Amino acid sequence: MNYLFHHNLASASKNAILAQNYDVVQQRIWRYRFIVNEYEERCRESFAEHERIIIALKARTPLDLAERLEVHNQRTAEAMSLALC
Repeated sequence: MNYLFHHNLASASKNAILAQNYDVVQQRIWRYRFIVNEYEERCRESFAEHERIIIALKARTPLDLAERLEVHNQRTAEAMSLALC
């Protein structure tokens, strides 16, 4: 579900280069995302972040959406770093 959320978000941009680059990056970090998804608390947080992203998309608030995406990406990166230590 997580992969599909992110893949669909990239595809919804209607930017073929972005969607293609997203898929390439995902293939490279797939193993690490899988490790992070083993942590139930982070999964709950991530899904809540996804919900806030969807709300901003529906509200058509680009600055709010950008901030929510930034926070989600930062928190995911931090969780990956912690999981690998």
